[in-house]
Amino acid sequence: MSLWIVDDLAQNRDCALRSAAAAGWPAQAFASGAAALAARSAGGRPEVVLLDYDLGGERGDRVCAAWRSAETDGAVAILVGYSSSPACSEAIVRAGADTVLPKRSDGSGRNPAVVRFLNSLRRT
Repeated sequence: MSLWIVDDLAQNRDCALRSAAAAGWPAQAFASGAAALAARSAGGRPEVVLLDYDLGGERGDRVCAAWRSAETDGAVAILVGYSSSPACSEAIVRAGADTVLPKRSDGSGRNPAVVRFLNSLRRT
């Protein structure tokens, strides 16, 4: 199983990468939705995507909708709204994401909610 992280801020990508490592998940990070969508078009198929809302000049809800539109090949990812604003995470869900997780870091530089979520997927 693999995780993709889409966030324009390096510290947020790094926190999510540390969280994935703590859960034993391979992960790849992207600084833009366009880069993640291009990687998907090139054959990348993550099982889970953490998607921020404010991606510089892009919006996560629009990236989510484009992602879902591209899933005509049967490869469906779990898309997660991952914004510091609950309202923005919910906008990503309205665009087609499956759930939301809070964006925060603990004292170890990891996000406990991401670690728990990824660990729960390993048990299914």
